[in-house]
Amino acid sequence: MAAGLNTLLTKPVFPERLFETIEAIFADPGDGTQERGFGELLEPQRRAAQRNDLLDSQVLTEDAAMLGLAAVERILSSYRNVLPKHLSDVSSSVQNDDLATLATTAHAIKSAASAVGARRLVQTADDCESAALNGLSAAAYESAGKLASLHEESLAEISNLMDRLQWAAE
Repeated sequence: MAAGLNTLLTKPVFPERLFETIEAIFADPGDGTQERGFGELLEPQRRAAQRNDLLDSQVLTEDAAMLGLAAVERILSSYRNVLPKHLSDVSSSVQNDDLATLATTAHAIKSAASAVGARRLVQTADDCESAALNGLSAAAYESAGKLASLHEESLAEISNLMDRLQWAAE
């Protein structure tokens, strides 16, 4: 703070959060509006980022470009294997009213989902973790209740993306 740090963007970095942070930095504190033209510069990127808030396809697309499709398939296989266990742990935590375990498990889900670009699952797991850590059981359990369906929706989007990537590679 003494050195002038007044904004922090933490991982995982999603494009819309990055754009919001940049806008906040360049906003005119006098009238609450951003500098003229800056929002217009970011708008095409923001629209592209928000087109699919369920999946950040760039994560797996970049992994495929750098590591190859076989490596991405191994990453996805690991993700598909670990998430059901985490989701089972979430259910147990909710049934046992165990916010500490729920927070830990939500964090693990957030990390795994981040690795495959499951954007909305990451955000919901983060909400669940934060609520659990702060003792907000109703909010934590509400977020926890959304995790399994978001995982399934994310898997469907990932499958579609992988089909497109495999087609493009052929």
